[in-house]
Amino acid sequence: MEEKHTGNETSRNKFDLKYHSQRDTEEDSHSLINHVLESQKLGVFASDKQGLPYTTLVAFIHSPDLMHIYFATYKDTRKYENIQKNPKVSILIDDRENKSSDFYKATAITAEGVAETLDPPFSTLKEKFLNKHPHLADFINSRSARMIRIKVKKYNVVGRFQNVKIVEMQEN
Repeated sequence: MEEKHTGNETSRNKFDLKYHSQRDTEEDSHSLINHVLESQKLGVFASDKQGLPYTTLVAFIHSPDLMHIYFATYKDTRKYENIQKNPKVSILIDDRENKSSDFYKATAITAEGVAETLDPPFSTLKEKFLNKHPHLADFINSRSARMIRIKVKKYNVVGRFQNVKIVEMQEN
């Protein structure tokens, strides 16, 4: 991962954004992103619909190395159709609480990447998905459900309303 820093550089508690300039490590960034992705169940998925953004809430899981984010959808949805036409997508995941303090305490992470449909069976992913989202068993086991994998190219991490860190993902 290659990191770029912008904005004011300050620090907060262990899982808040850490802006230590050159002292901030890849491990710090990885831990923060992983913490937010682990702690949240829903993200706002964005695809391209005829040149305009199309957003929808999705339940997601992610790979331990943060290279992939997965979600399920039916194959007869707009988002599935949009992915087939243009696989460049993003997903916003944040830890806000709908309070005014979110401007200074919340962390928002946007993952940008390329989506692809995985062919069934995807039993290992399905098991991980159901561990995080057991209430979606009927949905994920449906014949028309498809698992989508986003190959993450970069994460835009925003905290304290204006502090931005960009984490470029590089395949090993």
